[in-house]
Amino acid sequence: VDAITGHYRLHDSRDELLAALAEFCEEDNPGASLGVVAGGFLAGSTRAALKSMGAADRVSLLKLGLYPPPPGLLESFVRGKERVLVLEQSEPYLEYRVRQAARVPVLGKLSATVRQVGEVRGEEIRDALAVLLEAGADPAVAPPQKLRTTHMAPLFDDPWKRPVMCPGCP
Repeated sequence: VDAITGHYRLHDSRDELLAALAEFCEEDNPGASLGVVAGGFLAGSTRAALKSMGAADRVSLLKLGLYPPPPGLLESFVRGKERVLVLEQSEPYLEYRVRQAARVPVLGKLSATVRQVGEVRGEEIRDALAVLLEAGADPAVAPPQKLRTTHMAPLFDDPWKRPVMCPGCP
Protein backbone atom coordinates (compact mmCIF):
# COMPACT_ATOMS: atom_id res chain seq x y z
CA VAL A 1 0.00 0.00 0.00
CA ASP A 2 1.45 3.34 -0.99
CA ALA A 3 1.30 6.41 1.25
CA ILE A 4 -1.56 8.10 -0.66
CA THR A 5 -3.78 5.00 -0.51
CA GLY A 6 -2.99 4.59 3.18
CA HIS A 7 -3.90 8.21 3.82
CA TYR A 8 -7.29 7.77 2.11
CA ARG A 9 -7.96 4.64 4.16
CA LEU A 10 -7.11 6.53 7.34
CA HIS A 11 -9.62 9.26 6.48
CA ASP A 12 -12.29 6.71 5.57
CA SER A 13 -11.86 4.86 8.86
CA ARG A 14 -11.89 8.17 10.78
CA ASP A 15 -15.17 9.18 9.12
CA GLU A 16 -16.70 5.77 9.92
CA LEU A 17 -15.59 6.08 13.55
CA LEU A 18 -17.05 9.60 13.90
CA ALA A 19 -20.33 8.44 12.36
CA ALA A 20 -20.48 5.56 14.86
CA LEU A 21 -19.72 7.90 17.77
CA ALA A 22 -22.58 10.21 16.76
CA GLU A 23 -24.98 7.73 18.36
CA PHE A 24 -23.69 8.89 21.76
CA CYS A 25 -25.28 12.28 21.09
CA GLU A 26 -29.05 12.64 21.24
CA GLU A 27 -31.57 15.41 20.75
CA ASP A 28 -34.80 15.82 22.71
CA ASN A 29 -37.67 17.66 21.02
CA PRO A 30 -36.06 18.35 17.63
CA GLY A 31 -37.66 21.21 15.76
CA ALA A 32 -38.15 23.50 18.77
CA SER A 33 -37.13 27.11 18.14
CA LEU A 34 -34.99 27.33 21.29
CA GLY A 35 -31.99 25.10 21.90
CA VAL A 36 -29.72 23.95 24.71
CA VAL A 37 -26.39 22.20 24.20
CA ALA A 38 -25.15 20.32 27.26
CA GLY A 39 -22.79 17.48 27.92
CA GLY A 40 -22.59 14.76 30.53
CA PHE A 41 -24.57 15.09 33.74
CA LEU A 42 -25.49 18.71 32.92
CA ALA A 43 -27.74 17.35 30.18
CA GLY A 44 -29.65 15.25 32.72
CA SER A 45 -29.93 18.19 35.11
CA THR A 46 -31.12 20.40 32.26
CA ARG A 47 -33.71 17.84 31.17
CA ALA A 48 -35.03 17.66 34.75
CA ALA A 49 -35.10 21.47 35.08
CA LEU A 50 -37.00 21.83 31.79
CA LYS A 51 -39.60 19.32 33.01
CA SER A 52 -39.97 21.03 36.39
CA MET A 53 -40.41 24.40 34.63
CA GLY A 54 -43.02 22.92 32.26
CA ALA A 55 -40.88 23.94 29.28
CA ALA A 56 -39.65 20.59 27.95
CA ASP A 57 -41.84 20.97 24.84
CA ARG A 58 -40.48 24.46 24.03
CA VAL A 59 -36.76 23.65 24.05
CA SER A 60 -34.64 21.26 22.02
CA LEU A 61 -31.89 19.70 24.14
CA LEU A 62 -28.77 18.36 22.45
CA LYS A 63 -27.03 15.95 24.84
CA LEU A 64 -23.41 15.46 23.89
CA GLY A 65 -21.93 12.17 24.96
CA LEU A 66 -18.45 12.89 23.64
CA TYR A 67 -15.99 15.68 22.99
CA PRO A 68 -15.40 17.02 20.45
CA PRO A 69 -18.84 16.62 18.91
CA PRO A 70 -18.99 14.88 15.54
CA PRO A 71 -18.48 17.19 12.54
CA GLY A 72 -21.63 18.98 11.43
CA LEU A 73 -23.65 18.07 14.53
CA LEU A 74 -23.64 21.55 16.09
CA GLU A 75 -24.26 23.21 12.73
CA SER A 76 -27.33 21.06 12.05
CA PHE A 77 -28.62 21.53 15.62
CA VAL A 78 -28.51 25.35 15.61
CA ARG A 79 -30.12 25.62 12.17
CA GLY A 80 -33.59 27.15 12.64
CA LYS A 81 -33.10 28.09 16.31
CA GLU A 82 -33.94 31.58 17.63
CA ARG A 83 -31.55 31.33 20.60
CA VAL A 84 -29.19 28.69 21.97
CA LEU A 85 -27.94 28.16 25.53
CA VAL A 86 -24.68 26.27 26.08
CA LEU A 87 -24.12 24.62 29.46
CA GLU A 88 -20.70 23.18 30.28
CA GLN A 89 -18.60 22.84 33.40
CA SER A 90 -15.14 23.70 32.15
CA GLU A 91 -13.89 26.36 29.77
CA PRO A 92 -16.40 27.56 27.15
CA TYR A 93 -15.07 25.23 24.47
CA LEU A 94 -18.51 24.18 23.25
CA GLU A 95 -19.82 27.71 23.43
CA TYR A 96 -17.05 28.90 21.08
CA ARG A 97 -17.94 26.08 18.69
CA VAL A 98 -21.66 26.91 18.81
CA ARG A 99 -20.94 30.61 18.27
CA GLN A 100 -18.96 29.68 15.15
CA ALA A 101 -21.83 27.53 13.88
CA ALA A 102 -24.74 29.81 14.80
CA ARG A 103 -26.03 33.05 13.42
CA VAL A 104 -28.35 33.49 16.39
CA PRO A 105 -27.84 34.74 19.96
CA VAL A 106 -25.83 32.25 22.03
CA LEU A 107 -26.10 32.31 25.82
CA GLY A 108 -23.57 30.77 28.17
CA LYS A 109 -20.37 31.60 30.02
CA LEU A 110 -19.19 34.19 27.51
CA SER A 111 -22.43 36.16 27.87
CA ALA A 112 -22.38 35.78 31.70
CA THR A 113 -25.63 33.81 31.65
CA VAL A 114 -23.89 31.14 33.76
CA ARG A 115 -20.86 31.42 36.01
CA GLN A 116 -17.50 31.30 34.33
CA VAL A 117 -15.69 29.64 37.23
CA GLY A 118 -16.91 26.85 39.45
CA GLU A 119 -19.60 24.24 39.23
CA VAL A 120 -22.81 25.06 37.37
CA ARG A 121 -25.59 24.02 39.75
CA GLY A 122 -29.32 23.34 39.47
CA GLU A 123 -30.47 26.82 40.46
CA GLU A 124 -28.14 28.38 37.90
CA ILE A 125 -29.39 26.00 35.23
CA ARG A 126 -32.97 27.11 35.95
CA ASP A 127 -31.93 30.78 35.89
CA ALA A 128 -30.16 30.33 32.55
CA LEU A 129 -33.17 28.48 31.12
CA ALA A 130 -35.43 31.34 32.27
CA VAL A 131 -33.25 33.78 30.31
CA LEU A 132 -33.39 31.50 27.27
CA LEU A 133 -37.18 31.20 27.49
CA GLU A 134 -37.72 34.93 27.91
CA ALA A 135 -39.17 36.25 24.64
CA GLY A 136 -36.76 38.53 22.85
CA ALA A 137 -33.89 37.89 25.26
CA ASP A 138 -30.80 39.74 24.14
CA PRO A 139 -27.64 38.01 25.41
CA ALA A 140 -25.84 41.35 25.48
CA VAL A 141 -28.39 42.86 27.89
CA ALA A 142 -30.57 40.25 29.57
CA PRO A 143 -28.13 38.00 31.45
CA PRO A 144 -26.55 40.57 33.80
CA GLN A 145 -30.01 41.65 34.93
CA LYS A 146 -30.99 38.03 35.53
CA LEU A 147 -27.87 36.95 37.39
CA ARG A 148 -28.41 36.11 41.02
CA THR A 149 -25.79 36.76 43.63
CA THR A 150 -25.11 33.01 43.73
CA HIS A 151 -23.34 33.40 40.38
CA MET A 152 -20.76 35.60 42.06
CA ALA A 153 -20.56 33.55 45.26
CA PRO A 154 -17.20 32.21 46.39
CA LEU A 155 -16.12 29.02 44.72
CA PHE A 156 -16.66 27.04 47.93
CA ASP A 157 -19.01 28.05 50.72
CA ASP A 158 -16.99 26.14 53.30
CA PRO A 159 -13.23 26.45 52.78
CA TRP A 160 -12.69 23.12 54.61
CA LYS A 161 -15.11 21.17 52.45
CA ARG A 162 -13.64 19.51 49.37
CA PRO A 163 -15.52 19.99 46.10
CA VAL A 164 -17.75 17.16 44.92
CA MET A 165 -16.34 15.59 41.80
CA CYS A 166 -18.30 13.70 39.20
CA PRO A 167 -18.10 9.90 39.25
CA GLY A 168 -14.85 8.70 37.79
CA CYS A 169 -12.85 11.83 38.65
CA PRO A 170 -9.75 11.24 40.80
